[in-house]
Amino acid sequence: MRQLELKKPNDVKRLREIQLFLLDWFDKKATENGYEYWLDFGTLLGAARNGRFIPWDDDIDISMDPISYSHFLSNCKSDDLVFIQTSINEKNYNENYIKLRFRKSLFIEHGQLPGVYAEQGIYLDIFPSYYYPNLPKALVKLLIFFTYKTELAGRKKSLIGYLMKMLYQCTNIFWYIAKKMPKKYFGQTPLDNWYRSLTSLDCLFPLGEIEFEGRMYPSPRDYGQHLEALYGKNYLTPLSEDKRYTHAQAIMIDD
Repeated sequence: MRQLELKKPNDVKRLREIQLFLLDWFDKKATENGYEYWLDFGTLLGAARNGRFIPWDDDIDISMDPISYSHFLSNCKSDDLVFIQTSINEKNYNENYIKLRFRKSLFIEHGQLPGVYAEQGIYLDIFPSYYYPNLPKALVKLLIFFTYKTELAGRKKSLIGYLMKMLYQCTNIFWYIAKKMPKKYFGQTPLDNWYRSLTSLDCLFPLGEIEFEGRMYPSPRDYGQHLEALYGKNYLTPLSEDKRYTHAQAIMIDD
């Protein structure tokens, strides 16, 4: 395998080609099966700024309607080039979302070692969206915060850890009941919504389109309000260099 040097334009171009291959692979599956999805997070942010990748971003983010996500997980299969990585088919993978991996590559994140996963290639993240109940936004954000804090504390092998685990189970009961309530917001699932961002469902549906790297892809109807909820009112202004974050410590491809 050859290591990409992301200060070299041709190596950046090759990385982008693979990332867009993954996005178009997924887009074809979504179109064929009627799955609802949209560009999200850093990918949507780059599209909103200038229709391109954020220069230092090294992955692609999309979100899916919960039902579409479940159907994709159940029905779509990996192939010779793309591996659908989940906590079901990868014993060391503990995330609550899917990664599409390009098989003929190696993407080593900061803090990882080669071989931590059976498939560790360049990836695209697919996040399941969650529709939150019509309750005061401050209360919903507090419950989200309580959910992931009690889950984290409940991992400790102690009395406090046991109590936190019980409280976490209580939050799961609440979210189960909340599925029956009228919906008002969307965001990541309660366990993964570290931003505690909530955007009105009116800003999501009906889905719109946005240009990204020369093609049109689905986006939230009012993606500006969604990005403001995620990143603040100045979301169109790039971060200063000291605040820019990348995932990879090394990327290799099999040309």
